[in-house]
Amino acid sequence: MLRVYLYGKLRRFAADPDPRSESVALVPHQIGDTVGSIVARMGVPLPELGSNVFVDGRYADLSSPVADGARLGLFPDDMQLLYKWYFRPKGPEAGDGSSLMHVEVRRYATLACPQSGTLPGEPEDVTLEDGATVARLLVQLNLPQEAVHLVIVDGRVRHDRGERLSSGARVALFPPVGGG
Repeated sequence: MLRVYLYGKLRRFAADPDPRSESVALVPHQIGDTVGSIVARMGVPLPELGSNVFVDGRYADLSSPVADGARLGLFPDDMQLLYKWYFRPKGPEAGDGSSLMHVEVRRYATLACPQSGTLPGEPEDVTLEDGATVARLLVQLNLPQEAVHLVIVDGRVRHDRGERLSSGARVALFPPVGGG
């Protein structure tokens, strides 16, 4: 059995959504479970799920495996700064032995993020845990998987969202396009 702790507007998926109580959903474990498969089974819409996802207290992404008895923490898209405000950074500067990496991301067309001050095609430095996947990058950027049609890493098209990125990678993200 899995214990899924839900926060903010995601509390509605718990048996007791009252904010004064601990909003926990008990979800039966299935062989091969990932965070994504659990979220889908619970009916949580991906656009409402933020990039702050935890498995047993560690930062995770949709492709992260989940073992029987695990605890998941799911934060909604409108609570994204919580991780940066309240949890100390991981990496050599934190002295915990983990490491961080930087990738250069360029978002095109509707994937651009004017709120961050970057225009379509402009480079954006993104910090991730070492060995993070393309799927993790999309979650951290708060981009729904279906919104990104084409991923190019270091000049090569990548179809596997579970592919691990390396430090210094250059990533280009494109939405589905149409026209005529």
